[in-house]
Amino acid sequence: MPSAIKADYQSMRWTPLIVACLCLSIIGCRGRIQPMPCENVLKLRMGQSRAEVRALLGKPHFEVQQQSGRDEPDGSIFWYADYIFFYGAHLSGQTVILGFRDEMDVEFLNDRLVKARAYRMFQYGPEHDRGATGFRIFTEWSGAPPTYRLGEEFNSMFNCTSTPALEEARKQFLAAATPPPAPAVPR
Repeated sequence: MPSAIKADYQSMRWTPLIVACLCLSIIGCRGRIQPMPCENVLKLRMGQSRAEVRALLGKPHFEVQQQSGRDEPDGSIFWYADYIFFYGAHLSGQTVILGFRDEMDVEFLNDRLVKARAYRMFQYGPEHDRGATGFRIFTEWSGAPPTYRLGEEFNSMFNCTSTPALEEARKQFLAAATPPPAPAVPR
């Protein structure tokens, strides 16, 4: 084989490997929520302070003071958050073109937890979609009892393994969703 052809062949045999490495750097699962004990995530409750949440979950990747509200039918604004903690890969500087990243945010109003959620964000090019849910704590409307939900991706997002402590924390988390019985009305 002539040396020029041999040199081209030898350089080209690396092309598939280079292309594969490039693809793997931009495709696939790129971000997990920062490591934290699964049991601590399940100890989140409505009304906890930012200091209590920080003690359970650790320092967030990012936190911001931000007024979040929605317009009410009467023209007023219902303010539902004024401070947010962000945990997860969306602020890590990693680029995802096709794949997913796990995200979690915890929202506060007047230094009290009012909403928390973790979800798997599916990314496809410039578009994205909130896919599977890890967990949610929220209130549908002002005055409604809080809702606590565990999603099918909780263990995967937080890299949990089933232990007696985790199962107990799961039971307590779901029990928090059960509103206390209404007082008996005298007849």
